[in-house]
Amino acid sequence: MKTKLNSTMWLPNLKAPGIARAFRAHLIVASAAAMSIQLVALAAIFVAGVPEHFFETAIFRLTAAVLILSIVAVTRYFARSAFVAAIDRNDVTFLRAERRLVSVSATCPRRELVILHARFAGFVGDVFGE
Repeated sequence: MKTKLNSTMWLPNLKAPGIARAFRAHLIVASAAAMSIQLVALAAIFVAGVPEHFFETAIFRLTAAVLILSIVAVTRYFARSAFVAAIDRNDVTFLRAERRLVSVSATCPRRELVILHARFAGFVGDVFGE
């Protein structure tokens, strides 16, 4: 009798939907950061008269990549801080023993950041609320 092979045999803690959710949340923050950088560059070209070729250099591209990664890291830090504070205020309730499904109170003062951290961490569920 053949044994069916799948990824859970080698990596039992790997949850593909959670990883996809976390990856998607990181990409959304990174794309918002990139769009902001593009808007600043466009404003610099039209308002300040910065030559367009300045934004085509490798140094600018490397700086933009580092800035995007930094913005994602800072956003993760603030989202985690808001999540921990929400736990302390009892605004977050863990609904399952494995702690992958959470409920966020509608009166949580930093609800958006708490939900963002839940998405960064790959928590289950699309509706966060009571």
